[in-house]
Amino acid sequence: MKYKIIFIFLLSTSLQAALLIEPYAGYAGIRGKSEFDYEDGVSYNFWYLKSQTQLAGGRLGYQMPVIGLMLGIDYTYQPNHKIKAYREPNQTFTFLGEDTPSYVYYVRTNHVGLFAGVDLPILLRAWASYYYSNMRVTGSQSPMVLVDGDTFEGRGFGFGIGFKLIPFTSINFEYRRFKYGDHKPQGQDYNYHINKRTTEFMATLSIPLVL
Repeated sequence: MKYKIIFIFLLSTSLQAALLIEPYAGYAGIRGKSEFDYEDGVSYNFWYLKSQTQLAGGRLGYQMPVIGLMLGIDYTYQPNHKIKAYREPNQTFTFLGEDTPSYVYYVRTNHVGLFAGVDLPILLRAWASYYYSNMRVTGSQSPMVLVDGDTFEGRGFGFGIGFKLIPFTSINFEYRRFKYGDHKPQGQDYNYHINKRTTEFMATLSIPLVL
């Protein structure tokens, strides 16, 4: 009998779920590592990655009014931004016969994922997400390393927390981590693959609308 009551309660709550529309915009600081691997199994040492970018996106889903459960999809767009890859100080590295202490390239990134979270009655929100990520190279100051059109695909996860301190708005902080699989640069007759991992620290302002 107890389980029937719980089931009926959850069912009635889900039927009352409201539509959640939450556009957001903000800023992200990005750090990471990139490694070159030859096809013969010899691995180069890694480069550090550093970047920063504006972003925009939104969450679309449902929110259950009684328990505050949120479920839906999340999309983030990061416009064209610069990534600098560099070595540690005093480290030398020879790439294809040339001394390459650092290189710079530009990318445009899309993250699409699923999220689940809770909207608490104490002006606090929290959620977790799982993403598919697509990162496309739009230009490079080192065409011997990457060229326009190179694309990295990966997966990642994120955790976020929001504070509803201002009416109809939420100030959010989010941590995301991505892993991009083997990528062989196009248009280059080089026998190497690139692997990379990135970490994003985001601050956004959103307008969570529950309709």
